[in-house]
Amino acid sequence: MSEDYKYAIVTSSSYKYLWFLSREKSIPLDIYNEMIQKAKTLGFKTENLIDGQ
Repeated sequence: MSEDYKYAIVTSSSYKYLWFLSREKSIPLDIYNEMIQKAKTLGFKTENLIDGQ
């Protein structure tokens, strides 16, 4: 997701699983919203996401 590899979106080949990864303890809201939008364009139902913090 980010060019410096601080944040990433990871999914399984079946698109059954989705993870947002961060090298920091939290993801800034603007980055998180970008990740949500990207996941939506990939076809994920983002309302089903679980906060893993």
